[in-house]
Amino acid sequence: MDGEPARLSRLGRVAAATFLALAAAPVASAEERASFLSTSAGPVLLVVPGGAGQRPPPVVLALPDAPGADRRGRLYLDLLNAGGVATVEFLPAGDDGSAAPADALSAVLSALAAEGRVDALRFGVVAWGAAGRATLEEPALADAPAALLYPGCARLPPAPDGRPLLLLHGGVDRADAPAACARWAAAAGPSVRRHEYIHATHGWDFSDGPWSNGLALLPSPGEAGRRVWARADPDTAADAARRVADFLFTALDSANAAR
Repeated sequence: MDGEPARLSRLGRVAAATFLALAAAPVASAEERASFLSTSAGPVLLVVPGGAGQRPPPVVLALPDAPGADRRGRLYLDLLNAGGVATVEFLPAGDDGSAAPADALSAVLSALAAEGRVDALRFGVVAWGAAGRATLEEPALADAPAALLYPGCARLPPAPDGRPLLLLHGGVDRADAPAACARWAAAAGPSVRRHEYIHATHGWDFSDGPWSNGLALLPSPGEAGRRVWARADPDTAADAARRVADFLFTALDSANAAR
Protein backbone atom coordinates (compact mmCIF):
# COMPACT_ATOMS: atom_id res chain seq x y z
CA MET A 1 0.00 0.00 0.00
CA ASP A 2 2.91 2.39 0.73
CA GLY A 3 3.93 2.29 -2.94
CA GLU A 4 0.47 2.99 -4.33
CA PRO A 5 0.59 6.83 -4.24
CA ALA A 6 3.98 6.76 -5.98
CA ARG A 7 2.68 4.36 -8.62
CA LEU A 8 -0.34 6.53 -9.29
CA SER A 9 1.81 9.64 -9.43
CA ARG A 10 4.12 7.98 -11.96
CA LEU A 11 1.14 6.95 -14.11
CA GLY A 12 -0.16 10.51 -13.96
CA ARG A 13 3.19 11.86 -15.20
CA VAL A 14 3.25 9.28 -17.98
CA ALA A 15 -0.28 10.22 -19.04
CA ALA A 16 0.51 13.92 -19.10
CA ALA A 17 3.73 13.43 -21.07
CA THR A 18 2.06 11.11 -23.53
CA PHE A 19 -0.84 13.40 -24.31
CA LEU A 20 1.44 16.43 -24.57
CA ALA A 21 3.53 14.52 -27.12
CA LEU A 22 0.42 13.64 -29.09
CA ALA A 23 -0.79 17.24 -29.02
CA ALA A 24 2.55 18.42 -30.37
CA ALA A 25 2.73 15.85 -33.16
CA PRO A 26 3.03 17.70 -36.47
CA VAL A 27 0.81 15.33 -38.48
CA ALA A 28 -1.80 14.67 -35.80
CA SER A 29 -5.37 14.83 -37.07
CA ALA A 30 -8.20 16.60 -35.28
CA GLU A 31 -10.20 13.40 -35.73
CA GLU A 32 -7.72 11.22 -33.84
CA ARG A 33 -8.89 9.94 -30.48
CA ALA A 34 -6.27 8.98 -27.89
CA SER A 35 -7.30 7.02 -24.82
CA PHE A 36 -6.04 4.43 -22.39
CA LEU A 37 -7.10 0.89 -23.27
CA SER A 38 -7.56 -1.19 -20.11
CA THR A 39 -6.05 -4.67 -20.09
CA SER A 40 -5.56 -7.27 -17.40
CA ALA A 41 -1.86 -6.33 -17.34
CA GLY A 42 -2.44 -2.57 -17.09
CA PRO A 43 -3.32 0.25 -19.49
CA VAL A 44 -1.83 0.90 -22.92
CA LEU A 45 -2.25 3.94 -25.17
CA LEU A 46 -4.69 3.50 -28.06
CA VAL A 47 -4.94 6.12 -30.83
CA VAL A 48 -7.88 5.68 -33.22
CA PRO A 49 -8.04 7.89 -36.33
CA GLY A 50 -11.08 8.59 -38.45
CA GLY A 51 -14.44 10.29 -38.06
CA ALA A 52 -17.99 9.20 -37.42
CA GLY A 53 -19.53 6.78 -39.88
CA GLN A 54 -16.24 5.20 -40.95
CA ARG A 55 -15.65 1.50 -40.47
CA PRO A 56 -13.15 0.43 -37.78
CA PRO A 57 -9.53 0.88 -38.91
CA PRO A 58 -6.77 -1.73 -38.80
CA VAL A 59 -4.42 -1.54 -35.82
CA VAL A 60 -0.64 -1.67 -35.37
CA LEU A 61 1.10 -2.60 -32.12
CA ALA A 62 4.38 -0.87 -31.27
CA LEU A 63 6.77 -3.22 -29.44
CA PRO A 64 9.54 -1.34 -27.62
CA ASP A 65 13.24 -2.17 -27.44
CA ALA A 66 14.81 -3.62 -24.30
CA PRO A 67 14.80 -0.36 -22.28
CA GLY A 68 11.00 -0.20 -22.57
CA ALA A 69 8.73 2.32 -24.23
CA ASP A 70 10.28 5.65 -25.26
CA ARG A 71 9.70 8.28 -27.93
CA ARG A 72 11.26 6.33 -30.79
CA GLY A 73 7.87 5.27 -32.11
CA ARG A 74 6.21 8.67 -32.33
CA LEU A 75 7.39 9.56 -35.85
CA TYR A 76 6.33 6.15 -37.20
CA LEU A 77 2.99 6.01 -35.44
CA ASP A 78 2.06 9.55 -36.46
CA LEU A 79 2.33 8.51 -40.11
CA LEU A 80 0.23 5.41 -39.51
CA ASN A 81 -2.44 7.44 -37.70
CA ALA A 82 -2.46 10.04 -40.48
CA GLY A 83 -3.02 7.21 -42.97
CA GLY A 84 -6.04 5.84 -41.12
CA VAL A 85 -4.41 3.11 -39.00
CA ALA A 86 -4.98 2.82 -35.24
CA THR A 87 -1.95 2.28 -33.03
CA VAL A 88 -1.24 0.79 -29.60
CA GLU A 89 1.76 1.74 -27.44
CA PHE A 90 2.94 0.38 -24.13
CA LEU A 91 3.45 2.98 -21.44
CA PRO A 92 6.97 3.59 -20.13
CA ALA A 93 8.07 0.71 -17.92
CA GLY A 94 8.46 0.79 -14.16
CA ASP A 95 11.67 1.37 -12.30
CA ASP A 96 13.23 -1.86 -13.60
CA GLY A 97 13.10 -0.50 -17.18
CA SER A 98 12.16 -3.88 -18.66
CA ALA A 99 10.20 -4.31 -21.88
CA ALA A 100 6.64 -5.54 -21.89
CA PRO A 101 6.52 -9.23 -20.88
CA ALA A 102 4.73 -11.94 -22.86
CA ASP A 103 1.76 -11.97 -20.50
CA ALA A 104 1.24 -8.24 -21.07
CA LEU A 105 1.29 -8.81 -24.81
CA SER A 106 -1.38 -11.50 -24.54
CA ALA A 107 -3.50 -9.22 -22.39
CA VAL A 108 -3.24 -6.39 -24.92
CA LEU A 109 -4.24 -8.64 -27.81
CA SER A 110 -7.24 -9.91 -25.84
CA ALA A 111 -8.34 -6.36 -25.08
CA LEU A 112 -7.98 -5.36 -28.73
CA ALA A 113 -10.10 -8.30 -29.85
CA ALA A 114 -12.92 -6.93 -27.69
CA GLU A 115 -12.40 -3.30 -28.75
CA GLY A 116 -15.10 -2.32 -31.22
CA ARG A 117 -13.33 0.84 -32.42
CA VAL A 118 -10.65 -1.13 -34.31
CA ASP A 119 -10.55 -4.05 -36.73
CA ALA A 120 -8.34 -6.44 -34.77
CA LEU A 121 -8.42 -8.96 -37.63
CA ARG A 122 -6.26 -6.53 -39.59
CA PHE A 123 -3.30 -6.33 -37.26
CA GLY A 124 0.35 -5.38 -37.74
CA VAL A 125 3.49 -4.84 -35.67
CA VAL A 126 6.42 -2.43 -35.51
CA ALA A 127 9.29 -3.76 -33.39
CA TRP A 128 12.47 -1.98 -32.30
CA GLY A 129 15.71 -3.77 -31.44
CA ALA A 130 15.32 -6.79 -29.21
CA ALA A 131 11.54 -6.79 -29.74
CA GLY A 132 12.16 -8.09 -33.25
CA ARG A 133 13.01 -11.53 -31.93
CA ALA A 134 9.91 -11.59 -29.73
CA THR A 135 7.81 -10.64 -32.76
CA LEU A 136 9.04 -13.71 -34.62
CA GLU A 137 8.75 -16.09 -31.66
CA GLU A 138 5.39 -15.04 -30.19
CA PRO A 139 2.65 -17.42 -31.48
CA ALA A 140 -0.04 -14.75 -31.07
CA LEU A 141 1.79 -12.58 -33.62
CA ALA A 142 2.57 -15.37 -36.08
CA ASP A 143 0.32 -14.10 -38.87
CA ALA A 144 0.83 -10.37 -38.40
CA PRO A 145 2.86 -8.37 -40.94
CA ALA A 146 5.76 -6.83 -39.07
CA ALA A 147 8.42 -4.16 -39.52
CA LEU A 148 11.67 -5.05 -37.73
CA LEU A 149 14.09 -2.21 -37.01
CA TYR A 150 17.75 -3.15 -36.28
CA PRO A 151 16.69 -6.43 -34.55
CA GLY A 152 20.05 -8.19 -34.23
CA CYS A 153 19.85 -10.34 -37.35
CA ALA A 154 22.49 -12.90 -36.34
CA ARG A 155 20.33 -13.95 -33.40
CA LEU A 156 16.95 -13.97 -35.14
CA PRO A 157 15.04 -17.24 -35.62
CA PRO A 158 14.17 -18.17 -39.21
CA ALA A 159 11.35 -16.14 -40.72
CA PRO A 160 8.09 -18.05 -41.24
CA ASP A 161 7.31 -18.84 -44.88
CA GLY A 162 5.10 -16.24 -46.50
CA ARG A 163 4.85 -13.83 -43.57
CA PRO A 164 5.18 -10.23 -44.79
CA LEU A 165 8.20 -8.70 -43.08
CA LEU A 166 10.16 -5.48 -43.50
CA LEU A 167 13.74 -5.43 -42.20
CA LEU A 168 15.53 -2.09 -41.75
CA HIS A 169 19.11 -2.00 -40.46
CA GLY A 170 22.20 0.22 -40.42
CA GLY A 171 25.34 -0.29 -42.45
CA VAL A 172 27.63 0.68 -39.56
CA ASP A 173 25.70 -1.06 -36.80
CA ARG A 174 28.15 -2.88 -34.51
CA ALA A 175 25.34 -4.95 -33.01
CA ASP A 176 23.75 -5.92 -36.30
CA ALA A 177 26.25 -6.87 -39.01
CA PRO A 178 24.84 -5.98 -42.44
CA ALA A 179 26.01 -9.32 -43.86
CA ALA A 180 24.02 -11.19 -41.21
CA CYS A 181 20.90 -9.22 -42.10
CA ALA A 182 21.40 -9.90 -45.80
CA ARG A 183 21.80 -13.64 -45.16
CA TRP A 184 18.74 -13.78 -42.90
CA ALA A 185 16.55 -11.96 -45.41
CA ALA A 186 17.80 -14.08 -48.33
CA ALA A 187 17.05 -17.30 -46.44
CA ALA A 188 13.55 -16.05 -45.64
CA GLY A 189 12.56 -15.63 -49.26
CA PRO A 190 10.54 -13.02 -51.16
CA SER A 191 8.10 -12.25 -48.34
CA VAL A 192 10.89 -10.31 -46.57
CA ARG A 193 11.81 -6.83 -47.80
CA ARG A 194 15.17 -5.51 -46.61
CA HIS A 195 16.70 -2.05 -46.69
CA GLU A 196 20.16 -1.14 -45.43
CA TYR A 197 20.96 2.44 -44.44
CA ILE A 198 24.64 2.29 -45.27
CA HIS A 199 25.70 5.24 -43.08
CA ALA A 200 23.36 4.58 -40.12
CA THR A 201 24.27 3.14 -36.74
CA HIS A 202 22.11 1.06 -34.48
CA GLY A 203 19.14 3.01 -33.06
CA TRP A 204 19.18 5.86 -35.60
CA ASP A 205 15.77 7.02 -34.33
CA PHE A 206 16.62 7.21 -30.64
CA SER A 207 16.45 10.90 -29.71
CA ASP A 208 15.07 11.16 -26.19
CA GLY A 209 16.05 14.09 -24.00
CA PRO A 210 19.69 15.22 -24.14
CA TRP A 211 20.56 12.66 -26.83
CA SER A 212 18.60 14.48 -29.55
CA ASN A 213 20.79 14.56 -32.68
CA GLY A 214 23.62 13.06 -30.63
CA LEU A 215 24.95 9.80 -29.25
CA ALA A 216 23.51 7.26 -26.85
CA LEU A 217 24.42 3.79 -25.55
CA LEU A 218 21.56 1.37 -26.17
CA PRO A 219 21.20 -2.32 -25.25
CA SER A 220 22.50 -4.65 -27.92
CA PRO A 221 19.71 -6.93 -29.26
CA GLY A 222 19.95 -10.42 -27.83
CA GLU A 223 23.15 -9.75 -25.87
CA ALA A 224 22.31 -9.19 -22.23
CA GLY A 225 24.60 -6.69 -20.53
CA ARG A 226 26.18 -5.35 -23.71
CA ARG A 227 25.51 -1.87 -25.05
CA VAL A 228 26.26 -0.35 -28.41
CA TRP A 229 26.67 3.23 -29.61
CA ALA A 230 23.75 4.77 -31.47
CA ARG A 231 23.84 8.04 -33.38
CA ALA A 232 20.55 9.88 -33.91
CA ASP A 233 19.90 10.53 -37.61
CA PRO A 234 16.68 12.49 -38.29
CA ASP A 235 16.86 11.98 -42.07
CA THR A 236 17.22 8.22 -41.74
CA ALA A 237 14.47 8.13 -39.13
CA ALA A 238 12.09 10.05 -41.42
CA ASP A 239 12.81 7.71 -44.33
CA ALA A 240 12.42 4.64 -42.13
CA ALA A 241 9.07 5.89 -40.84
CA ARG A 242 7.85 6.36 -44.41
CA ARG A 243 9.00 2.87 -45.42
CA VAL A 244 7.35 1.31 -42.37
CA ALA A 245 4.07 3.14 -42.98
CA ASP A 246 3.99 2.27 -46.70
CA PHE A 247 4.77 -1.39 -45.96
CA LEU A 248 2.04 -1.71 -43.33
CA PHE A 249 -0.55 0.17 -45.39
CA THR A 250 0.01 -2.33 -48.23
CA ALA A 251 0.09 -5.39 -45.97
CA LEU A 252 -3.04 -4.42 -44.07
CA ASP A 253 -4.90 -3.59 -47.28
CA SER A 254 -3.95 -7.04 -48.58
CA ALA A 255 -5.32 -8.60 -45.39
CA ASN A 256 -8.60 -6.77 -45.95
CA ALA A 257 -8.78 -7.97 -49.57
CA ALA A 258 -8.16 -11.56 -48.45
CA ARG A 259 -11.17 -11.32 -46.14
